[in-house]
Amino acid sequence: MVGLSIDEKIEFFQGSAFLKGAKPETLADLAKVTREVCYPKGTVIARDGMYAHEVFIVSCGLLRVSAISESGKRITFILAKKGEPYNILSPFMKGPRHFMAEAVKNTRCLQLSGPQYLEFIESHPDILIQIISWIAPALDSAISRIFDQMEKKVECRIMRVLRTLSAKFGSPLFFTNAELAELAGTTTESAIRAMAVLRELRAIETQRGRIWVKDPDLLKKEGEMDIRI
Repeated sequence: MVGLSIDEKIEFFQGSAFLKGAKPETLADLAKVTREVCYPKGTVIARDGMYAHEVFIVSCGLLRVSAISESGKRITFILAKKGEPYNILSPFMKGPRHFMAEAVKNTRCLQLSGPQYLEFIESHPDILIQIISWIAPALDSAISRIFDQMEKKVECRIMRVLRTLSAKFGSPLFFTNAELAELAGTTTESAIRAMAVLRELRAIETQRGRIWVKDPDLLKKEGEMDIRI
């Protein structure tokens, strides 16, 4: 998608989950101020403690955003795919952010600098509806994941992660036990044991690095929503 025209950017924004419902004139102006950037697989876009205030909307590929503890443990809380944003809060914050962002695949994004983003919001306040609508469920999800770690067994947490990933990326899934552990906030060893339990319950099938979710509602509480990843 390198070299997108203004019209192609507008068409992309119209299909974006993040910008759904935005006014056509707002999308047209956004297309004029964004620039395309490309990150090869493995590129680190932001490190813990950086003043990273650029805003991105992924046009292809995948960005992983994680927090890493002093002991080196990682929790992944965002996997931004095509049409999804990254870093939409940082321009409002004066200090550094404590997360790491990297390209899981060869990834292209449409980017604004922090000042451009704030100026755009000031001149197009209607887009705040999209921003708040994206942030609000993410905050609810973050709180829910904290309670999951406090109260739920690992197999329940892994199953919720798999259910969410299946809804987001389809089937089969291509995630390692280590990656699932980072998403569920557990150890790789615990994730391996949990996956064995889920296979025994016939909730999932696995083969050569692929995962099929066969019974997504297993271990799901009534009214429980997918988490935001």
